[in-house]
Amino acid sequence: MTEHPPVKKNTPAGTSGSVDAWRVLVVDDEEIVHRVTAMILNGFTHDGRAVEMISARSAQDARHACVRHADIAVAIVDVVMESDDAGLQLVRWIRNDLGNRAMRIILRTGQPGRAPEDEIIQQYEINDYKEKTELTGTRLITAVIVALRGYQDIVRIEQGIHGFETIATATAEFWKTRSLADFAAVAIRQIGRLLGTGGQVDGIAIQERDGIGSAIAYTGAFRSLAEERPDDMTRRIAEIAEESRSAQCPVIRDERFVMTLDRTGQRVVLYAALPSQVDETSRPLLATLASSISIAYDSLSMTLIRSQSQRETAYLLGELVERRSGDTGNHVRRVGRIVGLLSECNGEPPEVVESRRLASSLHDVGKVGVPDRILTKPGSLSPEELTVMRDHTVFGHDLLSSINDDVMRLAAVIARSHHERWNGSGYPDRLIGESIPIEARMTAIADVFDSLTHARVYERAWDVSDAFLHIIERGGSDFDPGLTEQFARLRGEVTEILARLPD
Repeated sequence: MTEHPPVKKNTPAGTSGSVDAWRVLVVDDEEIVHRVTAMILNGFTHDGRAVEMISARSAQDARHACVRHADIAVAIVDVVMESDDAGLQLVRWIRNDLGNRAMRIILRTGQPGRAPEDEIIQQYEINDYKEKTELTGTRLITAVIVALRGYQDIVRIEQGIHGFETIATATAEFWKTRSLADFAAVAIRQIGRLLGTGGQVDGIAIQERDGIGSAIAYTGAFRSLAEERPDDMTRRIAEIAEESRSAQCPVIRDERFVMTLDRTGQRVVLYAALPSQVDETSRPLLATLASSISIAYDSLSMTLIRSQSQRETAYLLGELVERRSGDTGNHVRRVGRIVGLLSECNGEPPEVVESRRLASSLHDVGKVGVPDRILTKPGSLSPEELTVMRDHTVFGHDLLSSINDDVMRLAAVIARSHHERWNGSGYPDRLIGESIPIEARMTAIADVFDSLTHARVYERAWDVSDAFLHIIERGGSDFDPGLTEQFARLRGEVTEILARLPD
């Protein structure tokens, strides 16, 4: 097998050829055929691109060439070589085994009697049939031009199908993201996939606040720049942000993609260095992807706003309950943070961690139904008062479960079951072990620990070390033993939460 340099005058020779050249595979066991074909194609161009001719002296050599070069545009194949039907078997292998439907195949034979045209056209997926005697220089050029045009059309169709599949996949991925950083990372990755780089692209997402930009996601060369030359990274961020302000976005030119997203007062710039000039097929697909990114970003922005509002409402409700019982509102925040830590340690995805963190802050919302004389009583409660106090779990569950919202439904579960105990001694349902929802098991640990480490109307604050020891000792009786072990390993992080959110 021989690879010729692009057969165009003044083009440097090289075994790898030019990435911009059309690859034409010539398969024939006669040396003169290769020489004449190379001479005819010398200086030939199509759409400004030269031809790189690859010579194979047998069907076996041709198979190796096809595997090595997936972008062969045209194959000119002899029928009779190492066997009477070697060329025909090669055609069948290309179409069926290799699965290459784009390559245009011209069958060229010097023995038409062994391969009648009408039978071959019907039985084999070829695109042209020529006898060697009729394939003059002019006719060869004509055949190659027609084949290259056909190849271009097939490639454009495949690019279009691939592009719309990528956009459909990207749209689905966008709707799953729950943060700007995740959204930006998906957007950059999908730009690379659309351009056929397998998601690998030099890209960055910049979030601007008060005129100052910071990277929230980056890939490829930008990752190396951030890790190795942070000062250069800072300058590059400023340059891209400035360019995005002066350009009509999205920009798809000069081997770059720039898009600005600005819906909620915080500006996000997406930038990707494109691997080459964007062709006419990819340009509209990139514009369509940009529209998909913009629509998904609008939805995500509204979701984030709603989540923030929901989070603030939940904390406000939790704080009102705590203040009514004489405690500070930071109790619910600390409980939520500790539950979040346990969820992360348990391998939960970010959206689950956030939902549990928020829902657990409402664990005692049912106390709004407990009279003040019981809620703030400094001494021991009577059996009747204790029954009323314990009913806050059921009241909180009923209150929250009436709200048509996923987080509130989760909060309802936690409100009802956070006083259940691993050994079945808790209330209100006396659940045992793993029949207690895991969110409630986490909240039970966080609630008891935080209550012990902060003074209440009925008890002074415990030392942090004593409180940790109490939780550990109650693992397997009051608390889930596995979660208790995780909690013990998180001592440093939990202590930091206590310091950051004091009463």
